[in-house]
Amino acid sequence: MIRIRGVALAICMLVFSAIALTACGGDDDDTNGGDSGDEAAAVTTDDQSASDDEATEPVDVEPTEAADASDDGNDDQSGGEGVSDPCSLVTQAEVEAALGEPVQDPVVTYTGTANISGTVPATVSTCAYISPTGASSVNLTSWSAPGESEAVAGMIELACTDKETISGLGDLACYYDDTHAEVQLGSGGFFLDIYVTMNGDASDALVDLSEKAVDRLP
Repeated sequence: MIRIRGVALAICMLVFSAIALTACGGDDDDTNGGDSGDEAAAVTTDDQSASDDEATEPVDVEPTEAADASDDGNDDQSGGEGVSDPCSLVTQAEVEAALGEPVQDPVVTYTGTANISGTVPATVSTCAYISPTGASSVNLTSWSAPGESEAVAGMIELACTDKETISGLGDLACYYDDTHAEVQLGSGGFFLDIYVTMNGDASDALVDLSEKAVDRLP
């Protein structure tokens, strides 16, 4: 089952867009086909659950039909060149080096559309690299809205409110929480969420992969 973080951020986007139509963004709790398009999400794999009133806990949603990483159906972009395959942002060799063990071939586990900052369309895609044992993994989720840097800036600023920031990653980046296993960052018209599970401290692997991913954004 896919876990989605950040329900309160989606609510904030709705409120802010209704008040001033200014940039405000965050994570959604369901990006199936873009029908609930005022939300944006960060995918995780932890075992917690939450209600719509809890911003820092994940919410269970039913997984969408997985898309193959080479599926041409992933190429539907909004606003210009985007990231149709987030697996292209880091290589399998780089993931294996960061985790210190082999991983299986990457799989695009979700692709769809959603609105950020209320009305700005974005393409949403998630890629998973998983070790054969399942003990280690890297999940990357991208929201691609080329040419909409203001909307993305509002999204990442809200996501990083009261969070530990990381210098040198895109326009703004922060750890999701004090476990240092997940990074959220904004760069131009792109918002990325990168989540690492592994034995031991994941922070070095996380930052290393995040730097590589940012460098490969269009």
